[in-house]
Amino acid sequence: GIYYLIYFIYSILTIILVNFGEKSSKKRSRIIINLFPLTIIIFMIVQKIFNSISIECVFATLTMLIVYLYLQNKSFFIDALTKLYNRRSFFNLVEGYIKQEKKFSIIIISLDDFKLVNDKFGQKRGDLFLANFSNYLTTIVNWKNAFRYNGDEFALIIRDDKEVENIINIISSRLKNTWKFDDIELIITACISVIKVSKEKNNLKEIISILEYSISKIKNNGKDSIIYCDEKIEYELRRKNYIIDLMRKEIENNGFEVYYQPIYDVKKGIFTKAEALARIKDNEIGLVSPKEFIPIAEETGLIFDIGYIILGKTCAFLKKIEKENIKLENISVNFSPLQFEISDVVNKIKNIITYYNVNPQKICIEITEDIMFDR
Repeated sequence: GIYYLIYFIYSILTIILVNFGEKSSKKRSRIIINLFPLTIIIFMIVQKIFNSISIECVFATLTMLIVYLYLQNKSFFIDALTKLYNRRSFFNLVEGYIKQEKKFSIIIISLDDFKLVNDKFGQKRGDLFLANFSNYLTTIVNWKNAFRYNGDEFALIIRDDKEVENIINIISSRLKNTWKFDDIELIITACISVIKVSKEKNNLKEIISILEYSISKIKNNGKDSIIYCDEKIEYELRRKNYIIDLMRKEIENNGFEVYYQPIYDVKKGIFTKAEALARIKDNEIGLVSPKEFIPIAEETGLIFDIGYIILGKTCAFLKKIEKENIKLENISVNFSPLQFEISDVVNKIKNIITYYNVNPQKICIEITEDIMFDR
């Protein structure tokens, strides 16, 4: 009786630990572990009926199975390098808090130029720094609320809004000082993004989108910057997604309005050239300039189709003015450097020009200037 009682108590404690202590447990593991007491009762009945059969070895096997499932569950949700909970665990906890309608804040810490650390000191030391930085984060917050979000990005979940500013100040101050480990000294900065989650903001997919957008935005803002995901950031994200949908519709319908800015030759005293300028016109948000939609198109990969559409419309315009006896030396069409990373870009340009039967000298392909300087 004592023998069975020990196993039964052990199984109950395991169930409590997995269901209440480990919020990120795999559903399959939970089901198997929760059925363990019932399995024990069934074996006890079998043992009572068939008293001559010894089933202690079965209990021992089941016990090892429980331990194995628990350890497997732990490794599934813990980052091997930093020993912090991983991205999957982060999303599970956030989703759990949302369902429970809890208020909390998320802090994303994105290390600046960490690739340079690996290049200068080697990946082994880079990994060692990540481990050290992870340990440091667990001295600020409970280890259950610290996560390795992605590569050189970390996430903290803070239940008390009053603590958010204090934690940010502590981390910012620490990053100004030197990190000493494995006979090297290192100073590294980080960008920090903060989002507050409330009952009103309870959509996990939307929260993830805002987080990803804020991370890319702080990277563009420069090193050692802090951004708060307020209504302005949310509006920017909604507008960006709306423009993405607009571009896809324009591509599908061979849309995009193209204007031609004339170029005046002072010596000749006439307009000799022009530049093709693409625009998106929408009833809801009005005219969208290339300065806004081109970077988004490059980020999403839509730039390839857009470039060919603009080139085609320009060729058609050249044929039109040719019939009207309007002569231009050429029209410039802007292409992104990304478009030249595709191996068959030259053939596609040739095919479009050939299709419209336009003299190739009438087309001037220009690479977007600001993108060239960024590279």
